Amino acid sequence: ALFFGGEDKLPAFLARHTFSELGIVVDPCAAALVLIVTALLCTGMKEVLTIVATVNVCALLFNITTGGYLAFKTGWIGYELSSGYFPFGVNGMLAGSRVVFFSYIGFDSVTSTADKVKNPHRDLPLGMGIALSICCVLYMLVSAVIVVLVPFYALDPDTPISTTFSTSGCNGQPFLTPSDCKYILTTGAVTALCASMMGSILAQPRILMSMARDGLLPSFFSDISKCTQVPVKSTITTGILAAVLAFSMDVSQLAEMV
Repeated sequence: ALFFGGEDKLPAFLARHTFSELGIVVDPCAAALVLIVTALLCTGMKEVLTIVATVNVCALLFNITTGGYLAFKTGWIGYELSSGYFPFGVNGMLAGSRVVFFSYIGFDSVTSTADKVKNPHRDLPLGMGIALSICCVLYMLVSAVIVVLVPFYALDPDTPISTTFSTSGCNGQPFLTPSDCKYILTTGAVTALCASMMGSILAQPRILMSMARDGLLPSFFSDISKCTQVPVKSTITTGILAAVLAFSMDVSQLAEMV
């Protein structure tokens, strides 16, 4: 939807449809994205995750540097609020952190890949700690930059970053047009979404594989691809089930189930 210019401009077969009589909202685009991520996981994690992580970090650094430059140039407009920078107090901050918590889902699932690590007792905790710290710092800086450019109440709740730069953010710098900024940040947003989905899907196939090896599930789930060393059958099963949920349930309903 971001690349097409909005949800209303998606092709009919990808657009979200509401069946008011049944109270059901179906989202083919969400299901398609889950299946694409599942296919990528079946090809191997290292190569895919390296590309996704590189694009994510580059997009975040672009956001921070470009947004910071514009913030200093325009005079920190977003902070000029009569209610102050902390308008909702501690309760508002805690309510927001409850939602942000879902952004960190997937870090613990890295432990399910311990069999692929040379020294899991040392490398896994170290890698998780470093990755979590880097992500925390980068996203804190991104959030600070975004609310500098546009007051929090004027942000688009669905696409805050790309919309901020496409409408006003890039007009003050000489190198890129607002459209260029929009597509750069949209690419980063899509890859970030894919990375989050990979982290969410990653652990379940290996749980199924371990249960199958213990005789709790059919041996079908314990098969591993000789080429990629990935439990392909378990991954495909997990991806199909996740795609069905993404297709037939609203994201708010899924968030409440976690």
